[in-house]
Amino acid sequence: MGAEAIRSILMGDVSPSGRAAMTFPKSLGQVPIHHDKLTSCRTEDPKNKYSNRYVDEQNEPLYPFGFGLSYTDFAIEFAGAKIEGREIAVQAKVTNVGKRYAGKEVVQLYVSAPEGQLHKEYQQLAAFEKTALLAPGESELLTLRFDLGKLASYREQDGCFILEQGDYVLRLGNSSRNTFAAAVVTLDYGVIVSKHQRICPMQANMEELSAPARAEEDISGLPHYVMDVTAFKTTVHNYEEPG
Repeated sequence: MGAEAIRSILMGDVSPSGRAAMTFPKSLGQVPIHHDKLTSCRTEDPKNKYSNRYVDEQNEPLYPFGFGLSYTDFAIEFAGAKIEGREIAVQAKVTNVGKRYAGKEVVQLYVSAPEGQLHKEYQQLAAFEKTALLAPGESELLTLRFDLGKLASYREQDGCFILEQGDYVLRLGNSSRNTFAAAVVTLDYGVIVSKHQRICPMQANMEELSAPARAEEDISGLPHYVMDVTAFKTTVHNYEEPG
């Protein structure tokens, strides 16, 4: 079956639609490298010789997370969003803009969380969906759903997973390095998603190193949605002593 699948792809009978489930580095010196890494204190800037870059290698990976090839091309458009409790449903219109081959596209939804008390990665994968087989010129409307509470981050000082107050930028694309800002969901207040009994609390105060906040992004022209913070109910986890 594997040989037949390879033959079908090489002969053009089937257009590939798989996507990379990890980031592939160009060289060992780039490791560790991944799509949701924390932002660096000195991002790459060709005009600044002191910016964060490799001396003999590019910063870009060989293949980014979510990358994949096809015999055709697709256009992805934001088609609206809806908030249902703590769940966000994002619609994306996908069109096969190629001239010859049919194919399938995998639409990926990433979220950039605000940076407040906690230092955050640039983006997190929130959802993905694959289209049906689309002929040239054919379109399909996909709905990508995710629970915003699943993107909560841990706050060490009180053992809570929290969503910070601010703007959550929704990004659509077909790989982690090929996205566009589609919409913004705003939390007017911070939310404690879950609270955990600290079995092994810190015994001494530690000062965590963190990079400066990310450069501000102009999101004024994007569709804005406000999530009702009362949709979140704090879950409390306590752990019993072993008998």
